[in-house]
Amino acid sequence: MLEITFNTNAWLSLREAQNYGNGEYKAQGSPAFMFYGSRDNEYYEEQLEELRRKWHEEQRREWESAQPLGGKPQDVFRFELMLSMGHIWGDAAGQQRQEEVHQILGIYDENRRETEHNFNDAKVFLDQVAENIAAGESVRIWYSNDPDDYCGLLWFAAQLVEKKLPLDKVFLVKTPDWFRSPGGTSWFGRGTSEISVKEICRCAQTQYQVSGWQIQFLAEQWWQMENENSQLRAVVGGQPISVPDNFYDGLIWNAIESLGKKFREHHIIGPMRGLCACLQDAWIRCRLAAFVAEGRLEIAGPDPDLPRHNIYMRKD
Repeated sequence: MLEITFNTNAWLSLREAQNYGNGEYKAQGSPAFMFYGSRDNEYYEEQLEELRRKWHEEQRREWESAQPLGGKPQDVFRFELMLSMGHIWGDAAGQQRQEEVHQILGIYDENRRETEHNFNDAKVFLDQVAENIAAGESVRIWYSNDPDDYCGLLWFAAQLVEKKLPLDKVFLVKTPDWFRSPGGTSWFGRGTSEISVKEICRCAQTQYQVSGWQIQFLAEQWWQMENENSQLRAVVGGQPISVPDNFYDGLIWNAIESLGKKFREHHIIGPMRGLCACLQDAWIRCRLAAFVAEGRLEIAGPDPDLPRHNIYMRKD
């Protein structure tokens, strides 16, 4: 079975999940615990060892109860085209859109390597996937309510239809919107990019087959958004739609006002991850730049602690 995903983290986790649970569990490494208090405490090492022991015991139980995904690493494909951002009319994996995505990413892709790598891979992978599906391979598409994931699903459905590929062996897996740690902490995540290997093994059991008309329906949703050609797409009420560039501005501006008149860029980006997990850091930077152009903010200078980041001041 071919596995389709829309970001690198999920691509790596899917490859690992293929053999997760095979053989005997081997205790390796330690969790990234954060400790408070003095390391001079005479009980510190004993406490640390007990935490390690409990963590490995939990990992062992997860390993032994897991059903490996199976398959081969070369059957996992990644289409990291960041389809929630940038205009999509024409070839969504083409050179023109690649340039636009590079501009949106800004400092996160200064040397262009990320966009070039992702877009070049997408073209190669699409040819390989099409050839395998035409030969009768089944395909499983992993998605979520994260806009990049959901738009990826619609785009891929459109590719299947446009290339006139067989539609009788297509399966979907929708991953959870929120996650829960072993310690009991819950949080909203960024779709498949934050799903763990063990969650992948669980979610695989929820796969469902879609029919040809359902794939056609998804493809038509993509074509509609192509015609609208907005620069931004979001998932609203469980449905991906085109939205205006200022769609998230209210949330961003509320966060700005909570910080006072002068603030550092990362003081906005960090909290926004908790307020709206699907909102990309790069898009927040784009909107801060728009606020400067509109005269609502001004750049007070560079952040001395973070190169290429700014300090902003409200002008109200």
